[in-house]
Order: sequence, then structure tokens, then C-alpha cells
Amino acid sequence: MNAVLATLRSGNWITRDRMRLWALAIMTASLAGLIFLVVTSDGLNDYQNRPLGTDFSDIYAGGTYVLDGHAGLAFDPPSQHEREKAIFGPNTPFYGWCYPPFLLFVAAVLALMPYAMALLVWQLSTLLLYLGMLALVIRTAAGPSAPDLLRDRLWLLLAVAFPAVFVNLGHGHNGFLTAALLGTALVVLDARPIMKGKIAPDKTSQQGRVFAFAVLGSAPNEQGWIEVMDRIDASTGDPFPAGRFLGGVRLEAPGRGRHVAASGGRRAVFDGPFLESKEVIGGLFFMRMVSLDEAVEWASQTAFMQHGALEIRELWRS
Repeated sequence: MNAVLATLRSGNWITRDRMRLWALAIMTASLAGLIFLVVTSDGLNDYQNRPLGTDFSDIYAGGTYVLDGHAGLAFDPPSQHEREKAIFGPNTPFYGWCYPPFLLFVAAVLALMPYAMALLVWQLSTLLLYLGMLALVIRTAAGPSAPDLLRDRLWLLLAVAFPAVFVNLGHGHNGFLTAALLGTALVVLDARPIMKGKIAPDKTSQQGRVFAFAVLGSAPNEQGWIEVMDRIDASTGDPFPAGRFLGGVRLEAPGRGRHVAASGGRRAVFDGPFLESKEVIGGLFFMRMVSLDEAVEWASQTAFMQHGALEIRELWRS
């Protein structure tokens, strides 16, 4: 048993050939399931008398209300159910409209088509959005190796063979659209770092010593503090020597922090602000330098010094 666990932990059994084989097997099974649903349907409903693309049926029904000039009825469960029964038959289960109002614009366009065509357009278009999001994630996260990964196409096979793809296609879910929106938002989200340097692909193999740089600033109040840090942020677009920057963060204003002090076995917690101090830490970043002298020389010339100060400490090594 220990040998089996050790093999599983190693990951050596995950080979390209096995990934490709399993992906093709799952995709084949999923395709067979989708064909079964279509073949056993009557064109609108499956063999269990549910609309094909069950969850899409409420989007389509809501879209018909928009075309009728009564978009608000999509949010009324009895009215929504009546429209679904009118389209798919009197025994149709209820599928409620659970989406924000702006999706009605999309639903109205789809409702201009026959149901089967609208379902196909919905499935293919949202699937493409999902795949496009994954390509964007790879392009963003993989860096210089992204073009090779995208050309390899193994990612595409794995993405299509993912079992949730079959669930979305079989039930007309909004999962593709949701994944595309969330994934793209995470990629383009501005993390607002205090610096915007390029992070070296392989930080651990570089020569030199690692130094921490504390960005210090002072201001009479919290708003003044934010303005000072904003000026530092704006003036340091990309000032870091190539391959030296290791990462960093900007901190919230001092007024949003807490000061914890202990004395004689007793602990006291004080709310901010702590602006009575001459200078307060506003952020931290790390760089690899040959020596402290080199770090000081760089710091004396950087744009950080235009609005604040830098305290430099080498990382402690046992």
C-alpha cells in the first residue's frame, strides 16, 4: 500500500499519453450521451418529457416575453411556467428565471430563432467563450511558454473532455458563460500593486542576496496618506532592474490597522491611525542584489524617493 501511495504522490504516472487517452475516452462517452438524448427526444422534449437543454428552456421562455413586450413576466414564476408549458407541453416541469435583467437582451435574440437552433447557438457560443477564457488564462499565466502551450492543443482536448462540459451541454446550463465571465475578470482584475515590475521567471536560481525594501511615508490624516501612496504608485511604473524584482505588496492605510502590544503577560490592542509616528510602512517589496551597497545605490536613484523613503533590510539567514 505504501508503494502505491508513493507512486500516486510522485505524479510520475500522469503522462501525456495517459492524459490524452483518458480525455478521448471521456469525450467519447459524453458524445454518446448527447446523441442518446437527441435520438430519444421528440424534437423539443427528451425521453423523460423534459425540454432538451432543460436549464436553457427558461432563458428561451423569458426571451419570448421580451418579444411580446412583457419582459417583467419572466420574473413571475406562475407566468414563466405557463409560457414554458405553452412551448414544451402541459407536463413541462417549472424552470425559473434566475438571472439578472440584462440577460433578457440575449434571451430576446435567441427567442427569434426556433428552439432547437437557439439551443445550439447558445451552447456553441458560450462554449467558445469558455475556451477563449482558458486560452487567455494560459497566455497570461504561462508567460513566454504560452505560445507553445497553446499550439500544443492538449489543453483544448482536456478542456472539452472535462466532465462538466457534458453536464453543461446536456442541460443547457449557463456554466460556460459563468466560467468565461469569472475567469476573464480574474485575469484582467487590477491587483493595484505598489510596483509594476516584471517578475523573473526563475527567482530561486539567481545569484545574490535578497533584500526587503519597506516603503515609508507620512501624512497628517488617512486621506493624505492615501494620496502620498498613490503618488508613489504612479511614479514607479517599472523602475526595477531586469531580473532583480521578486514581488511586493501595497498595504492599506494605517487607520485600518491594529497595534498589538504585550507587557508583563498582558496584551493591549489599539486601533489606528498611528500617524503620530514620523514615518509608517506603506508597502514592502523584495529584490535580489549583490550587496547592501548595491541596494543603497539603487534606492538612492529610484522614483520611490520622490515622495517617501525606503528602509532596506537583508533577509535573515540562519
